[in-house]
Amino acid sequence: MKYRLDQLLSRKHLTPSREKARGHILAGNVLVNDEVITKVGYLVDENVSLRLKVNERYVSRGGLKLEKALKTFSIDVKDQIVLDVGASTGGFTDCLLQHDVQWVYSVDVGYNQLDYRLRNHQQVTVMEKLNAKNLHPDLFDKPINLAVIDVSFISLTKVLSFVLSVLKDREIIALIKPQFEVGEQITGFKGVVKKAEDHLKALHLVNDYALSTGLFTQSLTYSPIKGPKGNREFLIHWSDRKSKEVIDFKAVIDQAHQELRD
Repeated sequence: MKYRLDQLLSRKHLTPSREKARGHILAGNVLVNDEVITKVGYLVDENVSLRLKVNERYVSRGGLKLEKALKTFSIDVKDQIVLDVGASTGGFTDCLLQHDVQWVYSVDVGYNQLDYRLRNHQQVTVMEKLNAKNLHPDLFDKPINLAVIDVSFISLTKVLSFVLSVLKDREIIALIKPQFEVGEQITGFKGVVKKAEDHLKALHLVNDYALSTGLFTQSLTYSPIKGPKGNREFLIHWSDRKSKEVIDFKAVIDQAHQELRD
């Protein structure tokens, strides 16, 4: 019997869901008989040899993104209280816990997405069905030192001020997804931003808004892996500490294009 590749990965418990299976396939992480297959609907026999190229250190690939940000930005989150906005299955939350945070508030507009291991973790407060625009200080019983943000289908400029309103320390690491910043006239029907100049436009759009709130840009890097559809993504660090360093956005974008080729 033949199955779709995403279906068989989930069926064989190589991934916890078909959604995660699709992400791995599109990222080129799935080998069928030692050959990389990037077509989600590729039909395979039930007894075919399947293998993932990546080490599942976190419950989702998002953990790898935040891990790079923490290392690149030299941020120590040990004993910190952190707000995870757009937690989804919990990649960022998992990464934070593995870096010894004291507590994580995991916020998502969705429901029942957070991995069960994190859902039952004694250092995690699960806050589901909560839109980032409805964040309010009264919802939190601990002072928040840092926010990490990974939202989809909405611009960061639409949620940033609400996140800032609940923080004790105005410190943020955000994943910038250009496809949700520049509009459909650039992404096209496939929802992918390919040109470096469009990435630059997206970064400046989001960063300029952050600066208007009184934040200062501390650092910028690119995600070590592409998004599910093949989009290059970027991680940025803001705080209210003045920074004399001038960040070369274009250099970071050029490096992303060199390292993560189409």
